[in-house]
Amino acid sequence: MGSPPAALLNYSRAGLAIAPGFLDARDHGWIRLLVAEYERCAGAPQRVLRERLRGPLPFSCPPRKRRLVEHVLSRFWKSAVVAALPPIEARALVFGRAARQQASLGPTSATSLLAELARERGLSAAALATALFADLPDQRVTQAPGDLPSVNELELRANLALVQSLLLRSTHVSIDLEGNARAVVRHAKWRGLICTLDVGSSRERPRLGLSGPLSLFHRTVLYGRHLGELVPRAAFGPRPRAPRSTMGRHP
Repeated sequence: MGSPPAALLNYSRAGLAIAPGFLDARDHGWIRLLVAEYERCAGAPQRVLRERLRGPLPFSCPPRKRRLVEHVLSRFWKSAVVAALPPIEARALVFGRAARQQASLGPTSATSLLAELARERGLSAAALATALFADLPDQRVTQAPGDLPSVNELELRANLALVQSLLLRSTHVSIDLEGNARAVVRHAKWRGLICTLDVGSSRERPRLGLSGPLSLFHRTVLYGRHLGELVPRAAFGPRPRAPRSTMGRHP
């Protein structure tokens, strides 16, 4: 899943330290209510869902956390073209006939033209009118996912997206590894990440040091995505450790 844009990041600063505003069990209630708002818009045009989310919702929640969860939900709630006639075909039919009739018979009303063409195609005038622009982003129909993740998983996905987005804006990252060190290091090398491994005798656990995207001069977005892939792998262990990063600029 792609990282959220900088405007969605939720964190606080204390000097050089960054404290991500992670979601937790206290957020589950409003996440359920937010999902219910999405479900109410299933089958409606995308503009209905966007307008619903822009307006006041019947519950309170932290705005930045809410926008982060919406970013995650957008990966599951897709849109599709739903029309009685393919929109390109509908436009060619209606606008082509309108141009011909105007050239030969003069102006004709849109209502009568749509009714005439709809009868020829065995459709209602309303269905033909809907098909004309059904492929525009705001007119595409909102579709509910077949298998929506649980609230717990949505929380984890939102937190993962937050960490990955912070890493995308880092100059250096250090990860204390435990339980999955070999796989993490192997994946880092496979993805072409610039890394070093400190396994000194004074260390309790190996520490993986990685160059952050902002220490590079090119292909920083791709490098940042590859760096973000390490987060779920590093967390797979008996005692997962959160990565520490040095920020190169304000997110």
